[in-house]
Amino acid sequence: MPHDIKIIERFMGLRAKGESFRRIAKKLKVGKQTLINWEKEYREEIANRKAAELEALQEKYYLTVERRIKFYGEKILMLENELAKRDLENMGTKEIFDILLKYQAELKELAVSPVFLTEGEIHARQTEQQLLETITEPLQAHFKGKGMNRYGT
Repeated sequence: MPHDIKIIERFMGLRAKGESFRRIAKKLKVGKQTLINWEKEYREEIANRKAAELEALQEKYYLTVERRIKFYGEKILMLENELAKRDLENMGTKEIFDILLKYQAELKELAVSPVFLTEGEIHARQTEQQLLETITEPLQAHFKGKGMNRYGT
């Protein structure tokens, strides 16, 4: 019996998020063998969705790190300004200085070294991207032929 494209779309989304066949079968009320067949048939689309999920997680994590770097950087500036106003023999100064060192250590832990690519590496990545697009075009054409975008709508 043919399945609704919405069920297949849900399957691909769940697989992209790492769900097991057992869990998906239970959620969608579809047999495991059918899911295995869909896995083979929609392998490229699932891979693209997994890549998109991974990219979203990396972006989310990057933004979190970026916010933390900004937070610690702002606190360090505030503490340095406060330290500049104080006499270093004062007990409060020691506490502020300790906090400053802790924040500097946290900021150092968050440091990320920039990665610069050679022209050859850039070309290789562009070639990989072109290959990926070539691989996914037939699947996109498949969905367009059915009057749908790749998400089944």
